[in-house]
Amino acid sequence: MNKLKKSILAGLVSIMVLVALSFPSVQVFAASPASLQPSPISVSAHVKKVYPPGVTAVCKDGTYSYSQYRRGTCSRHHGVKIWVKRLPK
Repeated sequence: MNKLKKSILAGLVSIMVLVALSFPSVQVFAASPASLQPSPISVSAHVKKVYPPGVTAVCKDGTYSYSQYRRGTCSRHHGVKIWVKRLPK
């Protein structure tokens, strides 16, 4: 394989790894030059986020909620994006 093809292949692999890191729920496949069979690129992108003490939810606009009950949480912030802690109804 000449230098140009190797360079292009390396660039494509780099882009695929960046996509896999950006979207951990998407599985990216790279064609193996030897066999031309797709093989998955395994990327460990499961990172547990640490929230400030007392946060119970993250609203869709990015603000934190310290609500004690689920009802009404993030109601003025377009709803709940992520529940950080289980709350009673």
